Amino acid sequence: MDVKYQVFISSTYNDLKEERQEVIKVVLQMGHIPVSMEFFSAADEDQWSLIKGLLDECDYYVVIIGGIYGSIEEKSGKSYTQLEYEYAVEKGIPVIGILNRDVNRLSAEKRERKKVNQEKLAGFSELVKRKMCQFWSTPSDLASNVATSLHKLMNKNPRLGWTRVLPKEHPIEEIVQTVNVDIPKPKNVVSNGILTERDIRKVLKKGLFDFGSFIDIYFIIEGLYSHSNTETKLPNSQLEWIRKNEIPAHLQQVKEIWTRSYRCIYTFINIRDLAQKRGVPQDVISIGNIFISYIYYVLTEVWGDVPYFNNKPELEMAPKGSSNVKEIRTLSLANLQSVLHDSTLSTQHVDLAVGVAVRWELQAKNYSKAKEYIDKLINRDRYKLAPVHEIFSTDVESIGYFDTDQEGSQFHNPVFRVLCKKGRFVHYLRYTEVLLMATEIYFHLSDHQKALYYINLVRIRNNQPQLKETGNNFIATLLDDWKANLGMEGSYFSALKRNGYAEKVLGIPAFKSVLPIPAQEIALNPNMQQNEGY
Repeated sequence: MDVKYQVFISSTYNDLKEERQEVIKVVLQMGHIPVSMEFFSAADEDQWSLIKGLLDECDYYVVIIGGIYGSIEEKSGKSYTQLEYEYAVEKGIPVIGILNRDVNRLSAEKRERKKVNQEKLAGFSELVKRKMCQFWSTPSDLASNVATSLHKLMNKNPRLGWTRVLPKEHPIEEIVQTVNVDIPKPKNVVSNGILTERDIRKVLKKGLFDFGSFIDIYFIIEGLYSHSNTETKLPNSQLEWIRKNEIPAHLQQVKEIWTRSYRCIYTFINIRDLAQKRGVPQDVISIGNIFISYIYYVLTEVWGDVPYFNNKPELEMAPKGSSNVKEIRTLSLANLQSVLHDSTLSTQHVDLAVGVAVRWELQAKNYSKAKEYIDKLINRDRYKLAPVHEIFSTDVESIGYFDTDQEGSQFHNPVFRVLCKKGRFVHYLRYTEVLLMATEIYFHLSDHQKALYYINLVRIRNNQPQLKETGNNFIATLLDDWKANLGMEGSYFSALKRNGYAEKVLGIPAFKSVLPIPAQEIALNPNMQQNEGY
């Protein structure tokens, strides 16, 4: 299988924009993954931490040197470009230096004027010449030399790189071995080589484990991107860029949520396939459909158009491009309809399916259809609002949740515990959200009396003043209540977007209503295109 390498492209910023773009094109044409700090000035400590994190993930490093030394880091007195180079060498990352043949022939604005910086540039150039290097005069000349040098370096010093691993049929023993939860060891899972219903239900824990791993990273990214978090100091600087809504396509967390999302989808498709082959009761298949639909809803909220898989034969084909959101929503709602008619399914799983359907219909602004679903949940006698101090210590209002006292291996990520974990129960759909969704639905259907009734149920629970009328700022008030009640729980950003408030509240341009497709996915999948604006 072809290996895709991640190549860090370094240079001073303003003077070498054209040259840097030529090198990025070359790396893409070679089928590899370029990493370049196009949107960062690399002039503060936090960004330097981010750059080091990105360098740690790269396989090769290319530095382009012209006639400017670059921004200076105060403590060392060195430019950030030189610090990047030295860090790459220190970490054992193979490096290539591309130096201008004759700096004096560059235009005045592309040359250092200060003698001290000229001397530093000369010293840095001599340092780079000790390793593999080439020389350039024009951007096209530069691109040709980079291509030649990278090809030689990759052959001489192959690295780990990235590979696309398509899911394949695994024996149940292998599936069980991949997860660290309380599942019997392989020798005890299958008796006499025959899969039983009990065996498959044990493997279902694998899917729930993967779903918890997905919720872990999703809640972090959604909460930070929507400014739900109020921590003054985040655990690492890469998280700060998420909260600033400045996310490059090669950010680790972007890749992580993409990977965990599809890993979870693949797991449930495998479980569904096993259940169908063994004639296991329908509820196992239905549970898989619910969680697959939940994740696709999140994927379309985070990225918009994404690849859609719904069965194993598709997974074994070549990488596919994105399906549009409307198509994914239609297919997901069709799967949920089959779930709602499954008499073998528990009431709570049916209610989770209904809740996911409400989210899909709200995304499409199909308020009448969303009303049909939301009324089913509200008319249930089993859910009620928990007192504020008991929301995360009980499952009273939870439709979907993890009990972290029982799921001992889940949610130990220290970042999640600091930013998202509010108590014993981690809810991924609860009754507070149902009532706020009902408020939104009835407001848009012009039934303002019911909209006020549902939002006031939440406000009374919180000891807040009741609202007497809807008024012009009602949706803004609803969104404020949404953030206060459900911040860091995965739904606030969606509520902002579908009500047209994301750009105003978060101070972002329209294109940032979705995140960039991970750079690794773009490089590994020739059928994928980057989201507009990134």
